[in-house]
Amino acid sequence: MQITTLAKEVQPYVVEMRRYFHQHPELSNREDKTIQRIAQELTDMDIPYEEIPKGGILATIQGLDPGKGKTVLLRADIDALPVQEQPCNLSQPRVCQSQEDGVMHACGHDGHIAMLLGAAKILSSHREAIHGTVLLLFERGEENGGGDRLYPGLYGSPWHPSRHRLWDPYVRFPGVREGGGYHWRGRLHRHGV
Repeated sequence: MQITTLAKEVQPYVVEMRRYFHQHPELSNREDKTIQRIAQELTDMDIPYEEIPKGGILATIQGLDPGKGKTVLLRADIDALPVQEQPCNLSQPRVCQSQEDGVMHACGHDGHIAMLLGAAKILSSHREAIHGTVLLLFERGEENGGGDRLYPGLYGSPWHPSRHRLWDPYVRFPGVREGGGYHWRGRLHRHGV
């Protein structure tokens, strides 16, 4: 699988998706149309998914021997901010602009959604190259911490979103958290050089 070539092939799709989501932003925990569009894109790619109440969408791409291989989770936050977008950036008019007054993707989540959908498109069309399972999580409410605080038991692991802070008092597993990561309890074994 030549990932650079495949990425270039899906680039127009990723740009189209980014512009769509940029023009149609939704605030935290109100991302209903965003969820609908993501679900439609996943359906078009023949990727099964489930909606997590107040959490988002969890999609699954099974490769070869899914029960024996590794499981990897890729995540994109999907909410926007209550910010008025200006028609021009620092030097020229914007290519696309939010169509929702007072709401915009000022933090790049439109790009996160688009890139994860692009990765989904590549991975779903090359399932034979995946030895395990790839989970795709499109997370609601990341900006205000209002989405599900914990995704218990995602495939047997206590995954939870960290959000942009070091300590989340709502997480059931206390400790220092890295922004934007997912944490689980377990052991990692390194093989090779």
